[in-house]
Amino acid sequence: MKREEFRPTAVVLTVVLACVLWFVTFYLSWATFWIKISVSAATLAILSLWIQPHRKHQFRFNKTAILLGLASAGVLYVIFWSGKTISSTIMPFAAAQINSIYEKGVGTHTGIIACLLFFITGPCEEIYWRGFLQKNLAVRFGTLAGLVAGNRYLCRGAHLVVQPDANRGGRCGGGVLGRDVLAI
Repeated sequence: MKREEFRPTAVVLTVVLACVLWFVTFYLSWATFWIKISVSAATLAILSLWIQPHRKHQFRFNKTAILLGLASAGVLYVIFWSGKTISSTIMPFAAAQINSIYEKGVGTHTGIIACLLFFITGPCEEIYWRGFLQKNLAVRFGTLAGLVAGNRYLCRGAHLVVQPDANRGGRCGGGVLGRDVLAI
């Protein structure tokens, strides 16, 4: 397989799978929310690395990667918190919608949530959304158009299935900004 080969079937099928996984994660109550989101993200990451094994070398786990990850997480936290504050001010219904997502994980210890987000969910979402999906679209449409298509349309499409308006806007807005900055 060529390094710069666009995989349209893989892109479409994994986005459909992401929608199914997000539906299961957000709407079915058979397991803990934080475990389901981590398993869903890990499934997509593993699948994307299986489909394009030559991309494994792009992921480095060193001091620089950890520091960049922590700094990015801090910036995204501020963006999401600001988005929540602004959304709640502009749209009176937003606070309840945003809180409804986090209520799905009630009863899970904060330390477990932090570990799942830091070690599984966050890295796996980056491997899939940016490392696989966005890179494939960039090969096909160019860097900027691939970034726009991957983040603004496919990310929103997958989250449209499961998240109320206020959450979807904040999640994809923050995700787009984070991925846009990291892609540049």
